[in-house]
Amino acid sequence: MSALRRLLASPFAPWGAALVAVLLLTPSLRAGYMLDDWTFQFLLHPDTRAQGLGRPAWDLFRFEDGDPAHFARGLARGTWAWWVAPDFRLAFFRPLSSVMHAWEFAHLPAWAQHLHSLAWYAALVAVVGALHRRILGATWVAGLATLLYAVDDAHALPALWISHRNALVALTPGLAALYAHDRAHRPLDGERPWSPWVAPCLFAVALLGGESAFGALAWIVAHVALLDRRPRADRVRALAPYVALALVWLVAYRGLGYGAAGGGFYLDPLRQPVAFVGALLTRMPVLLASQFALPPADLWMQQPPRVQRLAALGAYGLLALVARWLHRALRGDPLAPFLVGGTLLCLVPTCATWASDRLLLASGFGAFALLARAFASETSTRAMRVAIVGTHGVFAALLLPLKVIAVGGMFGGLVDRAAASLPFDVRAPRMTAVALTSPDLLTPLYALAKRAVDAGHMPNGELHTLAVPLEGSVTVRRVDARTLDVTLGAGFLHDAMSQTMRGTPWRFRVGDTVHAGELDATPRALTADGRPAVMRFTFATPLEAPHLRWIRWERDRFVPWTPPPVGSVETLAPLDLATAMGGP
Repeated sequence: MSALRRLLASPFAPWGAALVAVLLLTPSLRAGYMLDDWTFQFLLHPDTRAQGLGRPAWDLFRFEDGDPAHFARGLARGTWAWWVAPDFRLAFFRPLSSVMHAWEFAHLPAWAQHLHSLAWYAALVAVVGALHRRILGATWVAGLATLLYAVDDAHALPALWISHRNALVALTPGLAALYAHDRAHRPLDGERPWSPWVAPCLFAVALLGGESAFGALAWIVAHVALLDRRPRADRVRALAPYVALALVWLVAYRGLGYGAAGGGFYLDPLRQPVAFVGALLTRMPVLLASQFALPPADLWMQQPPRVQRLAALGAYGLLALVARWLHRALRGDPLAPFLVGGTLLCLVPTCATWASDRLLLASGFGAFALLARAFASETSTRAMRVAIVGTHGVFAALLLPLKVIAVGGMFGGLVDRAAASLPFDVRAPRMTAVALTSPDLLTPLYALAKRAVDAGHMPNGELHTLAVPLEGSVTVRRVDARTLDVTLGAGFLHDAMSQTMRGTPWRFRVGDTVHAGELDATPRALTADGRPAVMRFTFATPLEAPHLRWIRWERDRFVPWTPPPVGSVETLAPLDLATAMGGP
């Protein structure tokens, strides 16, 4: 134990932890592309830009900014499903991350882009390690905190998913700004203070990487309020540059049309304050429970709303036990208020979206510092120490590469199988693929993007998804030559993923028609909570027209489907999401 403590106390411990993390994450080099990786390549293609659907290299994360003309083009081509809210907005200001992706997709193979992501993660671990040594002291406790952070399996997705690298690109300089701020305003004995402008410059770079920089800002605010012991006026002046940068960023963010609206996946705290407070009360405990214990927060987002509320209540109970133990172990610890306050504060902005382990990068800095100091506390029992190291050290380190392999195979395999089974010739002069059923609303689009990117040619046609039936049966009635009535036993939008682009209130009315290219979608009946129960789909041509290619999802891929004869009814079983994601 003494040798291990000397190793953890070494000034090279942060780099050693970074190396361990990279070794555990090496399976990501074989993961290839998945999900939005294909979307970005699709948006960058000259053909897509010529059709008015592309984006410039610095603005790839502007998926939909509320421009009615752009939304209409996406709806007509099937980029957006018929149920997407007309006021849907999903646009993020991440120019630094976007430019990196644009250059890499044009010049580097997938494995090299994954290697780039691992380099960013290693840099983040090194910065966290430097912060731990600075704030906790150059001891084995700081080394233990950094090692637990490095091998945390919650970090698998940001390190694996190329398109999610923006969190690393924003948080690495953001936490480096916290280090520079502490070095400038709280120098240790014998240190020469750094210039007070180094930290704001680093924070400005972080803001260009993405909104994850606000997690670092939360830590700077906690530092000013709970760690810095200088006079209040000095602390306020030190905080002013960050507040000014954040305000400039927010004004530009609003003025340039960025933000989220209309959907259920992301909430805008400024535009939807009541909904955000409600989300905060249910999502925050789930995130904290995942950060300090188990289970993963991602399990919560896959459950229906009633189960989500029960999970939040269970998380509150678990957190009460964790808080009681931490209070006993860290009573009187001078750093505890800063570490607790920063951990809580940096999770507040993450509650604007669904709870997920991928959101725990910033909070992990404080959480693992708390756990390491609790481990070293004289009041901690052997069982508590075993629980900390067993859960966040051994188990997490074993799970990290397994999660990388599983998630990469799941999401990458899903798109591969969907793309291979699409009956869509991207070189055909006109072709419309119609997915009667799909496991979610995005899989057909990712699959089409992959087919188009692989072929080097964007499709001249449309792709429409009619239903996502994960609960209850699907009943299809042929009304006439051009019309289908589709009834879902659980109603449309019963699954959480479909609600990502149309949140409550639903605002559906019987008889209102959505015009989506050659498809018209009209609600015929609503559920008790206002969702469509029966939809009428009317096409501009007979359903047997040669340019229409009908498909439906069966087990783990699309299969051809033929509309029933006029007056006939066909009933299909619901889809199993686990089978769809897991593959054969």
